[in-house]
Amino acid sequence: MEELKRWRLILGDDKESEFDFDLNEDEQQKDKLLQQIYHSKSQNQKQKSQSKKDIKNWLEGIRTHFPPNIVSIMQRDALERKDMKEMLLEPELLEKIEPNISLVATILQMQDLLPEKTRVVAKDIVRKLVNEIERKLKTQVLKSFSKYNKGISKKGDPQKGKIDWNKTISKNLKNYQSDYQTIIPDNFYISKNKNQLKEIFLIIDTSESMIESAIYSGIIGSVLASLNSIKTHLIFFNDEVMDLTDQYQDPTDLIFSIPIGGGTDIASAVQFSLQKVKQLSSAYMFLISDMDEYGSKSQLLRNISHILQNNGKILGIFGLDLEGKHVVNQDMAKQLVDIGLKCISCSPDRFPDILIEFISER
Repeated sequence: MEELKRWRLILGDDKESEFDFDLNEDEQQKDKLLQQIYHSKSQNQKQKSQSKKDIKNWLEGIRTHFPPNIVSIMQRDALERKDMKEMLLEPELLEKIEPNISLVATILQMQDLLPEKTRVVAKDIVRKLVNEIERKLKTQVLKSFSKYNKGISKKGDPQKGKIDWNKTISKNLKNYQSDYQTIIPDNFYISKNKNQLKEIFLIIDTSESMIESAIYSGIIGSVLASLNSIKTHLIFFNDEVMDLTDQYQDPTDLIFSIPIGGGTDIASAVQFSLQKVKQLSSAYMFLISDMDEYGSKSQLLRNISHILQNNGKILGIFGLDLEGKHVVNQDMAKQLVDIGLKCISCSPDRFPDILIEFISER
């Protein structure tokens, strides 16, 4: 009976059903909340604008009767299926929404339409989620770079370089002297400055289909840009190119500065990045795009060929998101792969490891 009740809640109230379900009070409330989004009208029909009170009650209801991960899904579906943009136009409603990446993407798309009071609340919501994502990704970035730096340090004279103390201590634990309560190293491991990264370019597509990837890319770029050992360039583009390299200090401000929507001129973004490169052979470029080129396809192919033929390193990434569902321009992607561009898709938390694997290939 419990399984049948769950199916009843999923499928909605079918008056012609031969089954008679006796829902308890909690199940009746869940049913009512689900009906408002999934069963109240045909999904092909637009729902009439709901009152602020109705939306407020619905938001409070789903937070009471469903777990947070389900709340996020229902909020997203309310925005997409029922076009309940009213949730984002009133600060008292917006405050009740659980932040998630889809909501942030919608806020960025609507930011020019938000009243000033709502914009302040919206930015606080975006900041909350961005800070949470940044903490997780920063851990991944630092962990990946720690492995990289550990791998490039080698035995050497401690007077001729920076000592890698972690590796030196771990390799000399066998030399612990109990009488002196210390380790006496027989070998020191020195970090090789020549292996330090020179420049990283994140070339990030911000067209409508790539918004969530752009958000993750911007946060990762902000973390990378904060590292002193490398120079990270943050290049965002749609049909125009925007260099936000110097705005990495506050990831939320960076996210709100991203140009959302518009066309996709990949060729111009790659050309712009080439003009910024100090030495192509020591640069690492990451082109994050669905490759749906609206600019010059021939120019894009020439730019990529130029990078590869001059010992540059460039990796194509079709998207950075948790679901891994990327709609890619297959024809353009094939042409790029045919001239030697390596392309992948990956989740945001995997990107730091992918980055280290890529730069370690040199």
